[in-house]
Order: sequence, then C-alpha cells, then structure tokens
Amino acid sequence: MAALAGMTLTAMPASAAVQRDYQVQGASIRASAHGDSTRVGLGYIGQGLTAYCGKFGPTGKGSTAVLYWIHHRNNRTGVTGWTAGGNVGGIIHNIPSC
Repeated sequence: MAALAGMTLTAMPASAAVQRDYQVQGASIRASAHGDSTRVGLGYIGQGLTAYCGKFGPTGKGSTAVLYWIHHRNNRTGVTGWTAGGNVGGIIHNIPSC
C-alpha cells in the first residue's frame, strides 16, 4: 500500500499526458532539459511516447540559444527523459508547462 501511495504522489495526472510519436529516427532522450545533459536513451519513429510537460532550456555546447524540451516516456523502451520539441510533432501547445 505504501508503494502505491508513493506512486500516486509522483505520477503525472492522466489528463496531462499526451500520446504522440517521434518525428525523427534516433532522437536523443536526455536526463534533463539541456543539450549537454547525459543521454539516457534514443527514440525512434514507431515507438510512441507519452508527453507530460515542456519547458525552454539551453541547446548546450556553450550556445545562448534555447530549445523547447518535452518531458516524456518512450512507450516501447520505458525510458523517461527530455527530448527537443522538434523531435515530436504537434505537441508544444498540447501539454502543460513543467
């Protein structure tokens, strides 16, 4: 019961999750919303993803440019992390801000 309570506290509300798919092959999934963050996985067209929220963050490599990052879970591999919004079509206006 305690484990279930912990999951309830950390889970995103069902209404916030949006189902989409990757629009590129080999989209980097990163540990945080930053281009220099550790890559924790890759996403491929056909694997599907569940998007939770998004926010702006650095592209990395010393650049002052920013990207819109999507916090999501790869439906096939189970990896959860961040990917650049351009890797996921039609999502930016359909998810809440993180």
